[in-house]
Order: sequence, then structure tokens, then C-alpha cells
Amino acid sequence: LSWFWVCEGQSGLLSRGSTAVAQTVIPATGWIDWHNVRIEMILANAKFPLGRLVATSNAASQLYPADVAMGIARHASGDWGEVCEEDQASNEEALVERLRLMSVYTSSRGIKFWVITEWDRSTTTVLLPEDY
Repeated sequence: LSWFWVCEGQSGLLSRGSTAVAQTVIPATGWIDWHNVRIEMILANAKFPLGRLVATSNAASQLYPADVAMGIARHASGDWGEVCEEDQASNEEALVERLRLMSVYTSSRGIKFWVITEWDRSTTTVLLPEDY
């Protein structure tokens, strides 16, 4: 499979607590797979800055690009997906208070994944729950 978020082979480590997980950079420009969606359109319509877009290696190996694109687009528009009412309210508060934002989605293959934007809006990460 060819993943749209591989950017010139760049990868790095994303620290999550005491665990470091490999990450893959999602380019800020270009076409997202066969659906002819441009990442610029998602970024232009975002309710908040997404910062650097990355995905864990685990998420990159298990999710289809279309599912990731859908998740990022929904997250950026303020559709928090499958979070509970309390977490929806926390995300709405986080938009104003500049706190961390978290969304939960299920892929077309039934894989639950998260999209998290850090409090300082420097990074948005696509990851599977076990990557946290």
C-alpha cells in the first residue's frame, strides 16, 4: 500500500509519557488518495490550527488514507466523533482555553483511532488507542 502521509521518508519519534512511538509526517500540501481531496482544503476550513500533521507507524500501517483524511477533516471542523458528552464539552472548552483536543473515530475496517491536537496547536497526531 502507498500511504499519502509519507513525506520524503521523514520520520521521527513522538513522545507519549515514558513511551516513544515512531511517527510519520503527513504533508501539508497535496492530494489525499483517490478521493481527490486536497489537504489544503481541510486546513483552510479548520476551526483551529492543526500544526504539524503526523501519524504513528502503527496507525499508518493499519488505516486506509481515506479514513485518516476523514478523521482529520472531521476533527478540524469540530466534529469530535465518538467521544462521550463530557469529552465533547471538554473539547469545546479547549477551543477557547487552548487545551488539548481529542477525537475518536472508527475506520471503514472497524478500527478505532484517535486524532489529538496538542494544547499549543503545534502537532496533530493520528494514532490507535494502543499507541498512547
